[in-house]
Amino acid sequence: MSTGFVASDAARVELDRWYDKFLAQVESRYPTSAQVIETRLGPTQVRSAGPKDAPPIVLIHGAMATSAHVLVEAAPLLRKYRVHAVDVVGQSWKSVERRPSHKDNSYSDWVADVFAGLGLESAILYGVSLGGFVALKGLVAHPQLAKKLVLVVPAGFVNGSAWEGFTQVGWPMMMYKLAPNEARLRKFFLAIFSTWDEDWGHYFADAMKYMKLDLRVPPLFTVEQTAQLTQPTLVIAAEKDLSFPGAKLLERARELFPHAKTDMLEGVRHCPPSTEEAREDLARRVVQFLES
Repeated sequence: MSTGFVASDAARVELDRWYDKFLAQVESRYPTSAQVIETRLGPTQVRSAGPKDAPPIVLIHGAMATSAHVLVEAAPLLRKYRVHAVDVVGQSWKSVERRPSHKDNSYSDWVADVFAGLGLESAILYGVSLGGFVALKGLVAHPQLAKKLVLVVPAGFVNGSAWEGFTQVGWPMMMYKLAPNEARLRKFFLAIFSTWDEDWGHYFADAMKYMKLDLRVPPLFTVEQTAQLTQPTLVIAAEKDLSFPGAKLLERARELFPHAKTDMLEGVRHCPPSTEEAREDLARRVVQFLES
């Protein structure tokens, strides 16, 4: 289990500046509160928002993100749900700096500890990208935790073409790191994100500079692992996702979760557009499922 993925104290200051900037976007409309939960992996921050008496959602973000980032994207849910955005150990510097194995029970136990620390026996469990893998790791070991399960472009279902990933993301990223400029940043950014966003783009550039990249590919789940999971499940894929191609992901989702509802974000890359319209559309799909 590797540790210490933020380059320096000065780097942490710069990353905190970005965290505060994204958080301010949320808090301009919804007050938030933070708590630190002790888990078997170490201290874990959780940032919560939404009506305190509303149904709870435990929201697990993806790689190189934080609770503030995911709350910005999920903000429309805060009107009707109490969202607990967890800073994922191994990705967010707001929790303990260590990178757990993807292959053992580290993340499984961590998810259970987070629920216990929040005082939740069960809740809606919502995972995005790598957070979908982490959420499902927890659920495979502790099926009782989720009343309903939402997975958006989840890792652990399928993998995209390694060649396309290298030529469209990996190589342009390497070129940017060697000689940074705006054009090179946009080139690899727009292979992952559906639209250019000033905050996301320049945060991403700084995150690559200040954090050690985690290039591990999570293993794929098997039908045997998910057979016991019978709670209502929604799997949302992105049509033009290089990492987890949309049609392939939904085909695999129907194997892993024969009872699941599946949905496709048409014309969208791995990260949906960072626009209010796109955020409202995604929230509408999720709420429609949760209330059905």
